Amino acid sequence: TPLAATGNRISEMRLKGRPIEADKTYRVGGWASINEGAQGAPIWDVVETWLRDQKTIKPRALNEPALVGVKGNAGLAS
Repeated sequence: TPLAATGNRISEMRLKGRPIEADKTYRVGGWASINEGAQGAPIWDVVETWLRDQKTIKPRALNEPALVGVKGNAGLAS
């Protein structure tokens, strides 16, 4: 839960209903790098360039995380 100590907030992760495997590599995206010394353009510049180059953008299904144990948390939109 979000109120737990750092390192104890995530107890289970799944992707498409299957548990995340610790010995497997996954590709993720976000708004900021988590690696020290990351190189390349900021993500907002990459997205801007990609959007500008597209003629049509098809809607995609969202892959949103399901949060457990946070019901009533004022910091989360419902």
